[in-house]
Amino acid sequence: MLAAPEGLQVVGVTNTSASLTWEAVEDASGYNVLVNGAKATASPVVSTNYSVDDLLSGTAYSFTVAAVTSDGAQGGISAAVDGTTSGPPPPLSPPTGLTVVGTTGSSVSLSWDTKAAGVTGFVVLRDGEAVGTSSTNSYTDSDSALQTSTTYSYQVEATNDAESSSPSDTVKATTTDGYVCQDWCADVL
Repeated sequence: MLAAPEGLQVVGVTNTSASLTWEAVEDASGYNVLVNGAKATASPVVSTNYSVDDLLSGTAYSFTVAAVTSDGAQGGISAAVDGTTSGPPPPLSPPTGLTVVGTTGSSVSLSWDTKAAGVTGFVVLRDGEAVGTSSTNSYTDSDSALQTSTTYSYQVEATNDAESSSPSDTVKATTTDGYVCQDWCADVL
């Protein structure tokens, strides 16, 4: 098995790229470059330097390199080095997949797709006004201001320490009439 490359360094960054260099590994015919653990090269590079392109500005990345034999067998993976592209980070994307998962006469339960990179929380909006926050991809609005048999519009914004996304697509939820039929009333009705 080939040894892991040593001396990996980020030697330059732009808004959308990072330039890497490392020491050669004996008997290696090429190198796989990995970004955040995913292979960034379609085929092994033959030199001991590489420019990773198509990165997001103002974003931190973890880079590693692995030596490859002529028959394609990958050796050990180098120690990771971190690098951050220059420029401002991309704006947060609004949450997707907002869905009403349940209603009662006094509550509305929502869920949405798992949060994206850079997101630390969410703000839930009812009829355009913030009504709560969540650190997960779900929320139950049980505000005493909710009325039975009333339709409300909900949106969610993704947030972090610096900004909020634009609101998600809107979903509508109608609270129930609040009447709960007990076992005995089912026989009467």
